[in-house]
Amino acid sequence: MAIADLQVSLSFPVTTSHIWRKSFYVPAGSTVADAIALSGIAHAFPDLDLGSLGKGVYGVKCSPRQLVEEGDRVELYRKLVFDPKESRRRRAEHRKAGILTKKHLRQKKSRINNYTEHRDNT
Repeated sequence: MAIADLQVSLSFPVTTSHIWRKSFYVPAGSTVADAIALSGIAHAFPDLDLGSLGKGVYGVKCSPRQLVEEGDRVELYRKLVFDPKESRRRRAEHRKAGILTKKHLRQKKSRINNYTEHRDNT
C-alpha cells in the first residue's frame, strides 16, 4: 500500500436479502469504473453484466468517470423489476376496493434489516 492509495468499498445487492461488500485500496486519481474493476466483482460474479448496472457513491447516482475519494462507498444498482408508478396505482385501486389497508403496508419488525452480508476483505 502506497501513501497515495485511497481506501474505498464496493457494495452490490446480490438478492434482496444478501449484500456483497468488499473494502480495498485504489490508487489516487482512480475513477468509479477503475474501483469496480479493481474490486474483483467480475471474478465473484462472472455472469454479471457490469455495464448494464447503475453506479453511484453513497446512494447518489454518478458517472463511471467520477473520481473516488478516501472512504467512498461505490454502489452498483440492479434494474427495477417493477414500475413504481404501476405499483402505486394498483395499491390505490386495492384500497378503493377495500382489499388493502394501511396496516398491510407496514413491515413486520422481524423483517426490518434482516439481510445477510458477505464481506470479502482480502
